[in-house]
Amino acid sequence: MMKSYLIRLISIVTLWQHLGIAQESNVESFEKERSEFNAKVAEAEVSYEAQFAKLNTQYVVAVDREFQKAVKEGNLDVAAAMKREKEAIISGGERPDSADSEPLQKLQKVYEESHGKLEAERDAKVSNLASGWIERLQLMEVQLTKSAKIDEALAARKWREELQANPALAAKPKATVAGGMATKSLPEASVDKPYENNLGMSFVPVPIVGEEKERTVLFSIWETRVKDYEEFARESDQAGTAWKGLEVNGEKQRDDHPVVNVTWDEAVAFCEWLSRRERGGLVYRLPSDHEWSCAVGIGAVEDPKAEPKSKVAGVENPWADSKFEGNFNQNMSRDKFPFTSPVGSFSSNEFGLFDLAGNAWEWCADWNDSAVEDLRVARGCSYVNYGPYLKPSQRRGSAAGGGPETTGFRVVLDVGE
Repeated sequence: MMKSYLIRLISIVTLWQHLGIAQESNVESFEKERSEFNAKVAEAEVSYEAQFAKLNTQYVVAVDREFQKAVKEGNLDVAAAMKREKEAIISGGERPDSADSEPLQKLQKVYEESHGKLEAERDAKVSNLASGWIERLQLMEVQLTKSAKIDEALAARKWREELQANPALAAKPKATVAGGMATKSLPEASVDKPYENNLGMSFVPVPIVGEEKERTVLFSIWETRVKDYEEFARESDQAGTAWKGLEVNGEKQRDDHPVVNVTWDEAVAFCEWLSRRERGGLVYRLPSDHEWSCAVGIGAVEDPKAEPKSKVAGVENPWADSKFEGNFNQNMSRDKFPFTSPVGSFSSNEFGLFDLAGNAWEWCADWNDSAVEDLRVARGCSYVNYGPYLKPSQRRGSAAGGGPETTGFRVVLDVGE
C-alpha cells in the first residue's frame, strides 16, 4: 500500500543517523534536509487525499441527480442501477455491475478517469522524491564501504534496490466512494474522549446496525454551530446569507447556537469545504437517513433500504414523555428557549449526542421520496414543534434549495475501511 512505502521512504532518512556515517559538519544540514523531505512526502499524500475526498463527494451528488432524473422519466432500469449504486456508496459495500445502465457507466468512467489522474499526480510527486534518495543511497554505499562498514553498506543497498524495484512506490489504494473511502482508519474517539477537529467540532462513534456489513461512523456531538459556519462563510462564497443575524420571538442567535436557515446544498458545500480544510483523508458529509436512525437508537428496527417517507411510524417514542428534555414548542413548557438554544443545553443520549430531539431539524443525505423531485430528508424536529412531530422516527421532506429558520444540519466523519 502507498502508506507503507511512504513510511519506508521516510525511514530511509533516519538511516544516515543510525549508521553513524554523517560527518559532524553535515549533521545540521542533513537534519534540515530530512525535515524538508518528510514534509514533501506528507504533502503529496495529503494533497491527494483532499482531492480524492472532493471527487467522491461530487460523485455522490452526480449519482443522486441521475437517480432523480430517472425517476421523473419513469426509467426503471436506470433508477434501479442508481439506487443500487447509492446503497453501495452509503454502506461502503461492493459497487454493483453497471453493464445494464449506460448513464451509470458514463458516471463511473468519468469517476475512474479522474481518480486515475489524481493517483498519477501523487505517484509522480513521490517518485521524484524517491529518485533523489536513490542517488543519495548510492553515495552512502560507497562511503560505508570505504569505512569498512560492510553490513551497513549492504543495508543501504537493500533500501536502494527496493526503491528501484517499485518506481511508482505503491500498489494503488482501492478506489471506493463516499461511505467507503479508501482511507486508513477512523480517528480514536469515545463518549468520554471525543475526537476534536481543528475547527473545535467534537465527534463520537456510532455503530451502524441493520445492514449486511457492520461499520462505524463518527457523529458530531451537536448540530453545526453558528461559529463553525462563520468560518466556512469567511472562506467560501457558497455559504449564502440567509443564516446571518437571525432573530425570532425577540431572541437572537449566538455563536454556540445551531446555524439554521441553511439549504441542503449549502450544508453539502460546508462538508466539502471542511473535508478540504481538515485534509488528511478525513471525509465530512451529511449522515444518511439510516445512519441518523442509528444515532437516535432506532436503526435496528427500521429497514435501511426502505424509503424514508415510509418509516415514520412503528417505533417506541420516548420523546412523548413529558419529562423528556429538549428545545420544543414553548406551549409544551419543557424548556425556556423561544428560539434556538446553545448546543448541548440538554442531556446527551447513550452515544454522547446532544439535541437529536428538538432545537433544529437536521438535513440528511437522502431523498425523502423518490417519486417527488427535490425533497431531501430532515430529522429531529425543532424549537417550534409539538405533538406528532415529537418522535425519533419522524421525517420531513424539504426542498433542497430551501432552508427554513427551523432547519440546520449535523456532520458525520467517515474515513471508510
